[in-house]
Amino acid sequence: MTKNMTDLLAHLRCPITKSKLRVLNPDEIRELNGNIRERRVCHCDGSTVSIEVQSGLINENNSYVYPIIANIIVLLDAMAIAADAETPKSLNNLRGEKAIVQRFYDDFGWFNACGQFRDATEFEDLRPVTAEYRHRCHMRVNRHIPLKGEYLVDVASGPVQYDEYLTYSEHYAVRICVDLSMLALKEAQRKLGDRGVYILGDITNLPFSDGFADAVISLHTIYHVPADEQPQAYLEIHRILKAGASAVIVYAWGDKALFVRLCLVPAKAYDGFVKMLQFPLVYSWTGKSRVVKACILPYRLACRALGVTRKLFPSDTTKDCEPRPPLYWHTFDRQWFERRKWPFQLEYYSWRSVGVPFLKRYVHEHVGGRVILRVVFFLEELWPQWFARYGAYPMFVIRKRKEDPKEGVKRMSSD
Repeated sequence: MTKNMTDLLAHLRCPITKSKLRVLNPDEIRELNGNIRERRVCHCDGSTVSIEVQSGLINENNSYVYPIIANIIVLLDAMAIAADAETPKSLNNLRGEKAIVQRFYDDFGWFNACGQFRDATEFEDLRPVTAEYRHRCHMRVNRHIPLKGEYLVDVASGPVQYDEYLTYSEHYAVRICVDLSMLALKEAQRKLGDRGVYILGDITNLPFSDGFADAVISLHTIYHVPADEQPQAYLEIHRILKAGASAVIVYAWGDKALFVRLCLVPAKAYDGFVKMLQFPLVYSWTGKSRVVKACILPYRLACRALGVTRKLFPSDTTKDCEPRPPLYWHTFDRQWFERRKWPFQLEYYSWRSVGVPFLKRYVHEHVGGRVILRVVFFLEELWPQWFARYGAYPMFVIRKRKEDPKEGVKRMSSD
């Protein structure tokens, strides 16, 4: 175990029993590996333990073992190893929607043939014309978390793929990366090295004690959580916060965002115009009739204008040719959040008001795309709450009150 893992051990909890964890001693490892070779133990989801344990953690009553693989602590309840044949097993696999997300990022979501992150090329507009705007939006997270502290917990950290993401933990002693994807954690480990602790875990069942984190971030994550478990994800983030600490969550309204729908009205009208022009123009008289020429002149002018606009405003960019597997996605609207009785105040700020469809339709280098995005950013700064409510991507800020550090520990049942 690394020094950071040893220091964090006091705050780690068994995701099944919620009890404290300790390090396995050499005798326990030998006995456990003997049981693994003889197939007397299995994972709590019923699957066979395929590799022997080199190091790991065990809970207080010695019933569940959590292996440490390549300095990544496996703290998923389904992957816990029943310490002996008598240990009760949950016999539950990772929930279907979560398994879909895990498979997506382990098998597809990261590197493509060009060495880029596939999820970024699929869901983001990475053209140079949008770089400044994307950078300034990423940096907004720093405004709402403490400037420094001991532990910053990055829930569903992925591979910490953007350079701006590294700035969030610049002044923290340790960044704790939690994710369902082992591949993502290995890449995060490559970037952060000894400054991080890496945990295979679930956002709806965070394996930490109450009130230990100085800050928590979760970016573009919770809308991939099963709909009925999304409230629990917010409650878990609030639970692990220290009194007086804050968390930042970037969410998405999806196609429910009013500002996005309004912005795309001209594009949809244009698409309808294009479809209309695709119908063949049929006329029987092809002579030199001036009437016929006058009738088809608007059509010819429209086709010529269509060719010009397609060059000025291309609607898409080159994509990865490999087919994308399914990825679970569910977003709630703003009214759903406002109807719920949260044990904390949920503050709204704009993270980004426009999404990829807007960027690819309207923002291009040769027609002032950078200027357009500077204007958009200025408006977001001027009215951050309005654009948070009606733009594409709101940024929720949760602050834990100093006078009640235990508030929000109880789990709220979903609607």
